[in-house]
Order: sequence, then structure tokens, then C-alpha cells
Amino acid sequence: MDKLKDFFDNYRFVTFVGLVIAASVVLVSIAMVVYYKTDAYRLDLSRPEYASRRNQISKDTNEKTHEFDAQGQVNKDTLKKFLSIYDKEADGASRVKAFSNDVLSDKELGLSNN
Repeated sequence: MDKLKDFFDNYRFVTFVGLVIAASVVLVSIAMVVYYKTDAYRLDLSRPEYASRRNQISKDTNEKTHEFDAQGQVNKDTLKKFLSIYDKEADGASRVKAFSNDVLSDKELGLSNN
């Protein structure tokens, strides 16, 4: 036991670095186990190996979405469409009264179906 204590006293920095690396490996391992056990990896469709499955996702037609093709080209029309969507959303965000009582209401946050 004294030899172990002497070793830690003589090599504090190396011991500290080793313990930090060991702790990070344990925490990352736990995170990866949780990631795969909860099937959260199935939601990560931005990965290249899921390119063939992107079109299998059903989209709600009532939902207001502004999506662009993940592998599409960037040209004048695409930029014009993006900027028009951006300007509309920015205008909606700037109309919010920051100091009103209902600033976090569903209507102000755009969560209502109205």
C-alpha cells in the first residue's frame, strides 16, 4: 500500500491525466450504450449511410416545413427561396413584443394550430 501511495505522490500529473482519460472513456461508453439502447441512432439520418432511407420518412402534409435537399445544388433560385423564408421568419420574430406578459404563450411561439 505504501508503494502505491509513493507512486501516486511521485507521479501526480501522470496519475491525474490517466484518471481523467479513464473517466472520459467510461462516460463516453455509457453515452454510446444509451444512444444505441434507446434507438436514438435511428434518428440521425444526416449520416451518409442513411441517404437511401431519407425518402422513407413520412411527412405530415399539414406541417409547415421548409426543407431543402440534403445533397442539392446551391444556386440563385435556392438562395432566393431560402432568403424569402428567412425574411418571413425573421419578420415574425421581430414582431414579438419581448416584454409582454404572454411572450412565451403558444401563439407567440408558433405552437398553436391557428
